[in-house]
Amino acid sequence: MHYQFLARVSVGFLVLVLPTWAWGAVAKPIDDWTAVYLYHKLSGEPLDVEAIAQGVDRVRRANNFDRPELLKKETNRIQAEYDAADPEATYLIRVGTNATYEHDKERFAIGVFEPGVFIDFQPYRRSRIRYRVSFANREAVRYIPMPKQEARALDQVFRQGGTVATIEVRIIGTGDPTGAVDSENTLRAEIVALQYLNNQTGAVVHDPGPVAPYDRSQDPPVVAYETFDILKLRPGIALDAMKKNLEQQFGKTVPVSPTKKDDPRLMRGVGYEPMGCYSFGKKKTKAGNVCISAYPDKGGVIRKIVVEQIIEGNDWEGIRLALLNKYGAVAESANKANTQYYGWGPKITKSVTMDEQLAPQRALSASLRGVQSFTERSMNSTRISTNLRIRLIDPKWAGGGDTSKPS
Repeated sequence: MHYQFLARVSVGFLVLVLPTWAWGAVAKPIDDWTAVYLYHKLSGEPLDVEAIAQGVDRVRRANNFDRPELLKKETNRIQAEYDAADPEATYLIRVGTNATYEHDKERFAIGVFEPGVFIDFQPYRRSRIRYRVSFANREAVRYIPMPKQEARALDQVFRQGGTVATIEVRIIGTGDPTGAVDSENTLRAEIVALQYLNNQTGAVVHDPGPVAPYDRSQDPPVVAYETFDILKLRPGIALDAMKKNLEQQFGKTVPVSPTKKDDPRLMRGVGYEPMGCYSFGKKKTKAGNVCISAYPDKGGVIRKIVVEQIIEGNDWEGIRLALLNKYGAVAESANKANTQYYGWGPKITKSVTMDEQLAPQRALSASLRGVQSFTERSMNSTRISTNLRIRLIDPKWAGGGDTSKPS
């Protein structure tokens, strides 16, 4: 199994969008700037057209006398392109791909349609800002079923390289409710037609036939944040009640203090093995450890809960699916600094600690990162565990709007 999210390169293929052949001629080829225009039109996020025009080479290099007129022309050109971008149109993407034959299941697994794979666009050449296209119905085309006696010839074609997937898509929204792809600057597309071609001759290598349409009912449902819990623990109860819950479920509790970088309204709280998920000195963390910290406000009402768990192995895809099953559609997702982040529920503007600044600022956030001991790292061991960290904050209190008594 190929695990996603362990490194930036494994989150998705940074693929080359190739020129179009005659197939799909009614569809418009999608390029870097088309992706930008479509994303901003559909998301409603403003696009600073003049700022883009200022970055155009001939505007940047122009002398002070000519620059204002050139800037005006480029601004008008870009605005016209933006206005012409049609979210209702179908678009054509051509990408190189590989395929691996799974002998036990007698099918080809297509690399470009694996979970977490996206089509990458980089319009700003001097910036790391990227835009993406992910496929909502990729499962419909993820495999090519084929008996072994028929698969040898196609396997040889894929192994020789030069095979491209010609994909006709319809843009259906932004973000990714499954969390398989970073939500920032991401267009969600429905595959409406597909062929595999030889990039040199344009000959059809394989035609999978009609593509099953995207079914929104297959997306994870949106779950009300009021129902969120972590191991049956929720904010909004009294500190004493939280202490009792922890002792009944887990065992002996200890006092825990918020850090200096925590929200100053949080007070000393209660925890269970709060440092048990970290290795330091002779103390080694191990799979199965659970670490809990719960912090109250000045009134003694729990407002923030952090739970960490060390999970053996690095099945991040399995963990993602388990989180979806419990918390529903993901509001935000991101992969930063070798850590995968997910967020659910309303946005919050306070209660941000330094180690959580990269995480989506939502009522509920989860992060996944690999864990290895010093010995395992020094020996280049392939053994790795996963630290799953889930933080739940009372969003109304975080925004300064909830001073109610314990529920």
